[in-house]
Amino acid sequence: MRRTTTLTAAGLIGLALLTPTAGSAADESCLWEPATLVGTPDHPLVGTDGRDVIVTNGATEVTALGGDDRICVTGKRHPWIAVDAGAGNDVVDGQHRSGQPVFADLGTGTDVFVGGDDDDRVTLAYPDAGGGPDVVTGGDGDDTIQLQTGPGDARVDNALGTFSSSGAALARWSGVEEFWLAEPPSPRALTFVGSRRRDTVVDDARTPSVVHVTLDVGADAYRSRTAPLPGSSISGGVGSDLIEVASPTSGLHLDLQRQRMVVDDTTAYTGRRQASRTPTCSRGRSCSRATPGATSSASRPAERSSRDGRVPTRSVASTTAPSTPISTAGSPRASTAVPAGTC
Repeated sequence: MRRTTTLTAAGLIGLALLTPTAGSAADESCLWEPATLVGTPDHPLVGTDGRDVIVTNGATEVTALGGDDRICVTGKRHPWIAVDAGAGNDVVDGQHRSGQPVFADLGTGTDVFVGGDDDDRVTLAYPDAGGGPDVVTGGDGDDTIQLQTGPGDARVDNALGTFSSSGAALARWSGVEEFWLAEPPSPRALTFVGSRRRDTVVDDARTPSVVHVTLDVGADAYRSRTAPLPGSSISGGVGSDLIEVASPTSGLHLDLQRQRMVVDDTTAYTGRRQASRTPTCSRGRSCSRATPGATSSASRPAERSSRDGRVPTRSVASTTAPSTPISTAGSPRASTAVPAGTC
């Protein structure tokens, strides 16, 4: 009898271990499929190299690895949850956890992201070996797409919700307001078309290129870490917009009345006053010299005429060589980090 009791207890323990508990994979589903992995709140979750169906359940981050994965964000809210979808044709669903920002790197493959009501950030891999364009639905909140552009000419059209390179469609989206363009592997021309949302585009290219930026209504912003090449143009459209351009090697001269920015790449700044060129501002006033790395207040006349430093303008100017005037239409408040003369 004593031996029988011991065996019965062991059998019960084994049965308890085999019975799914609350929160286990058997009780969860993602996109109408039973979950194969369920996260633990406040802990990271790592998938397999095969196809996973993942429910985060409050996990702090997800590394899905390979396979055509399905990932649903649920459970405890965090300041953000990082999701690395990895290689494969993945789907990341962040719409079922209210107030949860999702920072998703979709990796290679033909991927889908669906955001929720908070500020999401999606990184798209390119060049991508996937068989079709990635699809991003931002949802509510201020959502961001990070793109790797180049080597072909890039076109980012937020009015249509498309990204193409050398004419090939690589991504589609809706409900996205901000675009961060990573440094391309080689110089590329850039065309950006804004929407009726409040758009922001940040170009992180270090090598100057031809850019054509057309913003729409609203308080939009264009930021670049280098001055564009001749042939470029920027139009702010209707609304009060912002241009920020930095140039580590050339002087930037901003003329709001003539709606142009001149890139002085004919003289190298050496930290001393140069007599070879003295740029002039509007109405014949001389421009001051700035020290290397200084931030120019080139837009002070506009700031005096507008309480918040933004003044609506409408016309467009194109650049011409040898100087490089960039249109400031719709972009009257411009912060320019300049090492040479500034107006």
